[in-house]
Amino acid sequence: MLYEIKIKLTSPWLGQQRTRGQVRRFRRDNGNRLLIDTAQWQWAFQEAADALHLDKVDVSTIHTESGFDAPSLQLYNRRYTYNGKAHTEMFESIREGAVITFDLLVTTPPPGPSDSSSVSPPDNVELKSILAFVGKMLGLSPWGTRFGFGKFTVEQVTSK
Repeated sequence: MLYEIKIKLTSPWLGQQRTRGQVRRFRRDNGNRLLIDTAQWQWAFQEAADALHLDKVDVSTIHTESGFDAPSLQLYNRRYTYNGKAHTEMFESIREGAVITFDLLVTTPPPGPSDSSSVSPPDNVELKSILAFVGKMLGLSPWGTRFGFGKFTVEQVTSK
């Protein structure tokens, strides 16, 4: 099943790639779309399913596109204190309040030696619950989840 997902950022989404210009930028695919870190997203989906006790849901059946189009990008000046000293770092970012749209494909579990009757792909409600948990608790910013960046609310989950 192919889904169109719309999320609204509740905190900025920051890039992570160091550049010579001292601005951390988003990684991009060949079409200049912002790359999705599939390993990070799969980790977040699994964490959400575990926390929500969705033991029968196989999050490995959730597949992302290689990237997505950002509505607009701006510079974000991150200020922080480390070892008692003030630091500042510039990031390419997607602003809080921006709506991002991307597609997710949910497949059936691949054939193999595992007992496929014990797990199943998420349905629409479970997928929305997983995304809502990730948005509220973890975020998807490639900068990482421990600083509170890339958090969001789920605006829409629509089957295509």
